Amino acid sequence: MRAFWGCAAGGRLEALGATRVEWDYPQDADFIVLADPDGNLFCVINTRD
Repeated sequence: MRAFWGCAAGGRLEALGATRVEWDYPQDADFIVLADPDGNLFCVINTRD
């Protein structure tokens, strides 16, 4: 999960104000849950294998 959050997309979204949401992630999660500055939740899915 940490490697995924460190990807370029995660960094760009964080720079734009997104914050990572504490979530009950499965062991092999291929997504992260974020919140925009207004508190709306959204997911970023890793589509690369």
